[in-house]
Amino acid sequence: MNSIRRIILILSISLILVAAVLGILWLRTESFTDNNPGDFIPESFILCLKTDNLLKIEESITERNEIWKEFKLNEKYTNFHKFDKFLIDFDSLRNMNKELEVLFTNDAFISVHKISDRYEFLASFGCHGIKATDVLVKVIGKGRQVLKSKFENQTVYQIENAEEDIFPDLFFYEFKGAFAVSSSLELIKESVRASGAEEKTFESPAYKRIIETAGKDVPANVYINYTELSKLTGKVLESDLLIPLNELFTASVLDLEIYPDKLILNGFTSFENSKSSTYLHFKMPELKGKSLYHLFPSGPVYFSEMKGQPSLLNAEVKSEAEKLFVSGFEKLSKSNSASLICKRGEDYSKYAFVSLISGGNMWDFLTNEAKEILGSEYSPEIKEIRIGEKIFPFATIHSNTILEMIGFNPDTEYGAFIIYDNSLIFAETQNDILYLIQQNELGNNLSNDRSFNNLSDNFASNSNVFSYVNPATYLDYLTLNLRPDALKFITETRDSWSKFNALSFQSTRSDSLHYFRVFLNYTGVRSETVNTVWKRKLDTISVFKPAIVRNYNNKDKEIFIQDEDRNVYLIGNSGDILWKIKSDGPIISDIIQVDYYNNGKLQYLFNTVKKLYLIDRNGNSVEKFPIEFIADATAGNSLFDYDNSGDWRISLPLSNKQIVMYDRSGNVVSGWKFRTTDHIINKSVVHTKIEDKDFIIAKDSYQIYFLDRKGKKRIKPERQIHFSDRNQVFIDKTSGTGKEKVIASDEKGSVFYFYFNEKVEKVMDNDFRADHFFLAENIVGDRKKEFIFTNDNELLVYNSDKDLLFSATIPETINSQPVVYEFSTNDKKIGLVATKTGKIYLYNSDGTLYNGFPLNGSALFSISSFPGLKDRFNLLVSNKDNFLYNYSVK
Repeated sequence: MNSIRRIILILSISLILVAAVLGILWLRTESFTDNNPGDFIPESFILCLKTDNLLKIEESITERNEIWKEFKLNEKYTNFHKFDKFLIDFDSLRNMNKELEVLFTNDAFISVHKISDRYEFLASFGCHGIKATDVLVKVIGKGRQVLKSKFENQTVYQIENAEEDIFPDLFFYEFKGAFAVSSSLELIKESVRASGAEEKTFESPAYKRIIETAGKDVPANVYINYTELSKLTGKVLESDLLIPLNELFTASVLDLEIYPDKLILNGFTSFENSKSSTYLHFKMPELKGKSLYHLFPSGPVYFSEMKGQPSLLNAEVKSEAEKLFVSGFEKLSKSNSASLICKRGEDYSKYAFVSLISGGNMWDFLTNEAKEILGSEYSPEIKEIRIGEKIFPFATIHSNTILEMIGFNPDTEYGAFIIYDNSLIFAETQNDILYLIQQNELGNNLSNDRSFNNLSDNFASNSNVFSYVNPATYLDYLTLNLRPDALKFITETRDSWSKFNALSFQSTRSDSLHYFRVFLNYTGVRSETVNTVWKRKLDTISVFKPAIVRNYNNKDKEIFIQDEDRNVYLIGNSGDILWKIKSDGPIISDIIQVDYYNNGKLQYLFNTVKKLYLIDRNGNSVEKFPIEFIADATAGNSLFDYDNSGDWRISLPLSNKQIVMYDRSGNVVSGWKFRTTDHIINKSVVHTKIEDKDFIIAKDSYQIYFLDRKGKKRIKPERQIHFSDRNQVFIDKTSGTGKEKVIASDEKGSVFYFYFNEKVEKVMDNDFRADHFFLAENIVGDRKKEFIFTNDNELLVYNSDKDLLFSATIPETINSQPVVYEFSTNDKKIGLVATKTGKIYLYNSDGTLYNGFPLNGSALFSISSFPGLKDRFNLLVSNKDNFLYNYSVK
């Protein structure tokens, strides 16, 4: 069976079983008794379900399950809406006459059938002491024509519904204490034949054993008839790759678990009449041990792992040489294999995996012994890839011969293989090999994928077949092979399926039956096609805004970041960790690159509460750094170079209310004479020049200090205000000479101008929360400062005339300062982070949310352009799963 056929098979199984849930009301199974309503179900059913309380199940699905609600929203699901109406009609009947409630709160079956080119439903109930036909005629027959006819000695009733409020046309009959109803006369006739047959539908050997396994304390059970199932799936692929399921399975009974945001089906399947060789994969005993999928990159489109593959020597081979090769291969490999599809950029990468007993011996076998066995038609070429300091050998191949011999028989041309983590991995190209190994070296695999691991409780702990699909991304991939009519339907309904993030199928052998488990998970959030370039796992979570720094050797951009365990990392632009060191505490400053030795080599300057650090490119401290402060720092350091001479100064405020000033060597500047501030300064000091005069500006809770190079006050503003503690001051020189000013907000968000002639002007009156954020930045390209606020969960942007340009809200209080990102002089955007929900937002200057946002992220992010991205940019952000994400966004 080739890889595409295997994918279609497993996906079909999963989608079909879920379709049983989405298309029909779920029912509960108990042991059958004489004259039970199950006897009324014809053997032509595709899906059949049973419950002892139709109304209770109907309520839990239609009113509480988000999946049901999602499918009700899309009018393209015509058969789903038809069935939903079928349920609503029964609820309406109950409300019209309480006598009918006994029908719906005891044993009931509903089955789906294909009649001609349409789907029809049949419901059957136990009468439980009432004359159901008489009650139904009384309830809905009033004012309508009621017709009777005979069919095989049964009286069949028909009620024409002129008003079409419930059941456009209704056919029903009653026999030996049970009752059946449908909108299809043809289906009622089939039911009459079934109820009078000597052997009832569920008395055949295929159903007897699985009925005994059905759960009795679950909300529902789903019965599947594989002989008729193809009528439900239809033909959707351009090429006929779908293996007929009736040649593989006979029947299933699956217990249903209903949750607000997910559905789980699990139960047993019989293979009584299996004619397919694929059955061997399901028949093999389940093996325990490490699964291959831990090697798969995060966010797979699809994977399928099979444990216990039958001996390859049983397969047909063409020559003694091939038999010798297969024998040697089997001695070095385990019986586990897997297929994988993942998205790499705009393309799809496909892989095949085999678990090994000895990776080293398999490498020698495939690169040396196999050449002697198979001759000139097999000639692998050994190459190397380098990731960081590690070198990985791999081989390219130019024939699928060995893939065919070991059971993959792929349609895809696999052109390379590598031995990694004691696994043999085949890929299409060298770049695919590089991508997969790089993602694993970064820790960006399913073992570390938080979203995947959060779903793991819904998976069976062990299985011999395990398949997983991301519906949103898989449907994009599947469109490459869909028939035009199916492609049109998928396109029209993709918005619904993009809100599902997992569909899994598992099978485990249990004696002569097989246990199936199907899981469908709903997120309610539309998945966007933002490309993750790479993810790098850090030791712990990070709340640090990644700093994008420059490699002075090759001019590449790199990432400087710290995690909550005080680890400081320098990360290359491909995600590899160049070095990691530990600081004494959280970094509270920006990362400033300086040329300490004046030789073109750059170092990293930053500070914690206790120390000032200067680190070289290799992660080593420079000269006498780190320098320990005489008191705790209360804000990040600032770097001043008054005359652009390279004789820079480093300044920062301390908890003793001093502003300390160091020279470039880390010595305290002797000429700096500033005493103390009135209150603690909690924001970095800033520097500017006005008419050739240097101003060093700092703000405490009530006063702005305008100082000269020696720390003496140059001016004293004419008034004080109660400043907001969270916000910096902003220098504005855009109005011209004599009108330069410092902009700041008070504790309520009112905005003040502090001029360099000591005048103070209140220019905007607000009444915000004390924990608001404020920025004065130009974002519309007119060189004037806009006022940007966040207040509670709201972003508000005002123009220079104090008119509201736009506002936006996010789902939680904003607890991180907004950031303005400059893409060009006339293209600036505002970034926000929702820490609790783990989402980041990027707003255009007109207030619209940038395409593809929100993205996953739980801290402030950085944006830059990296090489080779053309019309895309890179966004770096950390998340709660301990990963640093590098997104590529258009």
